[in-house]
Amino acid sequence: MPRLKGVVRYMHEAEKTAEIKANGKIYTFSYDVVEDNDYEALFEGLEVSFETNKENEVLSVIPNYKQERPDYLAYLEVTKDVHDCLFNYFSAFSSLLQNYQDISPESPEEDFLKMRRFLLTAYNDIHDIDFNVIDKPLAALKSELDKIFRYYTEFKTKSGYSVQYAYEKIFLMQQPQYVALIEKIAYIKGRINQAAVQEKSLALQIKERERELEKWDSKTKSFAVFEKNLKAMRKRYADLVYFLGKQRDLVAKLVRVRVIFVERFFAIFRESYEPTVKEFEQHLLRVLNVKSAELDKTLWTKAKQSRLVRNFFIKSGIVGTYSSKTFLKYYLRNIDQEKAGDEAQKLFALLNYMESISTKNIVLVRSSLDVATSNKELLEKFDKALQIRIMRDPQEIFNPPKMSKQGVFDRIDLMIIEFEALGLNCYPFIERYRREKSSQVHPTIFCLLTREISPNLMAQGKKLGIDHFLNSHCTDEEFIDAMREIL
Repeated sequence: MPRLKGVVRYMHEAEKTAEIKANGKIYTFSYDVVEDNDYEALFEGLEVSFETNKENEVLSVIPNYKQERPDYLAYLEVTKDVHDCLFNYFSAFSSLLQNYQDISPESPEEDFLKMRRFLLTAYNDIHDIDFNVIDKPLAALKSELDKIFRYYTEFKTKSGYSVQYAYEKIFLMQQPQYVALIEKIAYIKGRINQAAVQEKSLALQIKERERELEKWDSKTKSFAVFEKNLKAMRKRYADLVYFLGKQRDLVAKLVRVRVIFVERFFAIFRESYEPTVKEFEQHLLRVLNVKSAELDKTLWTKAKQSRLVRNFFIKSGIVGTYSSKTFLKYYLRNIDQEKAGDEAQKLFALLNYMESISTKNIVLVRSSLDVATSNKELLEKFDKALQIRIMRDPQEIFNPPKMSKQGVFDRIDLMIIEFEALGLNCYPFIERYRREKSSQVHPTIFCLLTREISPNLMAQGKKLGIDHFLNSHCTDEEFIDAMREIL
């Protein structure tokens, strides 16, 4: 079919479509049919040639590149792309996260937003029991966590706007041409308002003068002078009407340019903004959670070394590991969960969360199955969250999972081995396990049970990273005290 000629009548930037008026008809086309995909060459009032099919669907559009572009289209220029605007807006958080790039994917985490209030309570209570526990490194770690949380709170505020508002604040207001366009529209509207006031006043004056002129004798000199002044007023009025028409036409075109500007880049902004916000929040939360776990662990590692804290646990009848979980159980010991109020229910929910993340896998290797079973029962009574497995032959740990008869944990937190159960194979087994199975981020703790703890045995054990030694004939109370210390 022969190509038709028409004029771009209206542009729908949000839908990436436009309308052509030709031969009294309206044709709608998509931007992707514009020659060379050069849709930025389009503007309302542009002459184009286009081709249609039998159903009058536009197949291709060629702009008239020789047609002079209106000056006001210069306002559509973008000087900062979406990426730069987002980077500038979130630069403070980007700088913060750069300090934590080395955090391992395997680093332990705690949900800080859930833990925050009670972790702070535990920190303050430990300080009250023994202020020496809160040394400079621990206080610095808490201050660091507080700082990260402040950044997170600020981020939630800065990213909490609707996408439309964020688009204007982050992207549009960073474009000099857009800002100039807004100022130009405001300036012209101000001039229109002033001129409209003058027009109304002048129109009233002209009517009043015309009524007054009717009373004058047209043959007098005064009439001629009065009429001359009236004609001058009419000319000023006509000039004002013309000026208002031109300015209103211009402001209408500028408002259309503003609409096109806003619609043209919104989809691009949204595609980048929403994933960027999500990514920043995930990274900030991860840093918070890792540092929360670090503070929690460090706090109780230091607290369990305090004689005052240990005495407090004993006098208060607190059973369990030195941990926030045990401390929270102590807080809730006299509260009936079924009758508890909303705040207490939140603490019970927090306790459930703590128990879900504090599960530890323990492997027991003893020469006597009866003793191993007794140890297992003691540990389960001590902390229900512990997962304990007795292994007669720990070498099965190195077998593929399908070949293992006893089943093996994916990760072992503590391995309690009786030296006499493995004999001369004890240290080679531990050495191989360290080499093949133990994670650097979650290293397995070894506790060696032996009938006689000699300096030579301890020296050999420490070379393999064994920090805990216990007499294999220890009492139940001594066994649990040691486990409380280790866990």
